[in-house]
Amino acid sequence: MRRRYRPGRCNIGPRNRWGRFLAGMLSYGMGVWAWTFIAVNQLPAFFRILLFVPFYLAFLGVYQGIFGFCIHHATKGTHDMR
Repeated sequence: MRRRYRPGRCNIGPRNRWGRFLAGMLSYGMGVWAWTFIAVNQLPAFFRILLFVPFYLAFLGVYQGIFGFCIHHATKGTHDMR
């Protein structure tokens, strides 16, 4: 019997949660490294705007890992409980 999707509930399983959490932490580490690189080399302020990407991805990964909620699955009405 197929599980019915319920909005706002956990829609990814433990394996996916752990993978997304690790990807988020890796992205956070890359963001910190990039910020340090920009600061040490005194690059123009424009490059700081680019730090939005790794820190945003880090937020999404850690959020999905902790709460088990994937926005992509929510919009499609699906779940992946692996």
